[in-house]
Amino acid sequence: MARPDRYSTLFAALPQETMPADLPVRIRAGITAARLRAARQRARSAIVLSGVSALSLGGFAYALTTLASAARLSGFTSYASLAFSDQNIVAANLSSFVFTLLESLPGFETMLALALLSVFLVSLASAVGMTDGRTSSGRPLIALS
Repeated sequence: MARPDRYSTLFAALPQETMPADLPVRIRAGITAARLRAARQRARSAIVLSGVSALSLGGFAYALTTLASAARLSGFTSYASLAFSDQNIVAANLSSFVFTLLESLPGFETMLALALLSVFLVSLASAVGMTDGRTSSGRPLIALS
């Protein structure tokens, strides 16, 4: 004697459900609302990324001018110019030249410029990732072929 299938027995015992008449309309409205929320979120992200990019790029430009000024004040530029003007002296005293060059490098200004450059590059990469690497017409941002 064949044993009855448990699922058949279960489904036979359950009452039959009917689909509500407005179910397709509610599903379509839910999908449309989700698409609108996603579009608003992308727009907010684009505005924030644009602001961060502009501020970090402006800060980087200011940090570069500060770095150049600090390099002149600390003597870094005059030490570095020796590498291009008289290579024989630099080659003969390489270890002391490199130490003096590193010692005169303005550390805080260099770190500030690199930090602002990093923030700009990360925001730029996020913006490209947000667009999935494509322009509004669907073409790739960078054609590698």
